[in-house]
Amino acid sequence: MAEEDIITGGVEAFKRLLDFEYKITLGRKGQLKTITLSFSKSNFHHLAGLHYLKDRPMLNGKSEKVFNKIDAREIKPEKIMSSAYFTDISSRLLVLANLERILDGDFYFYDYDQRRNRFSNIKANYVIKAFTEYGEIYFFLADDADKHLNSTVSGCSIILNSSMDYTLNQSRYAVLSVSKIMAVRNRAIIKS
Repeated sequence: MAEEDIITGGVEAFKRLLDFEYKITLGRKGQLKTITLSFSKSNFHHLAGLHYLKDRPMLNGKSEKVFNKIDAREIKPEKIMSSAYFTDISSRLLVLANLERILDGDFYFYDYDQRRNRFSNIKANYVIKAFTEYGEIYFFLADDADKHLNSTVSGCSIILNSSMDYTLNQSRYAVLSVSKIMAVRNRAIIKS
């Protein structure tokens, strides 16, 4: 995939995800937990790693506004690609371009306790681990409700092909079901 296609593809794929939520039913030690994964435009900035492009001041500011400017091509893909740090984020954009397919497939789901991964500064409550043709991905999820039985989470970070195993010493759940819900009309479609 060409670099411009990675940026455009990441934005277009993320826009599709804005219409959906994933209801993920998990089990561990005889207890059930339902997690709702939702998406908002403001999540894109951090997931794409745009905060690492320190030499692109037009990417600073409110995350949702930056997303809208990239989508409207007020911020051109070429301007993003010309950053000295672009190669540091290109793998994140590749994952974002394929995130819906990854979530529609098989994955592992873990609690995430940063204290068990002292090498990491990622602040998250959960991590999804999946294997793709691009390699092993870690999709981190943050939860404002502090791990209640039923909570809503959103993506906060993505890592592709790390030398570190972010699921090491983390508690794994059994993924019992995944339902893809159209967020606007709140009806189940596609996967269950």
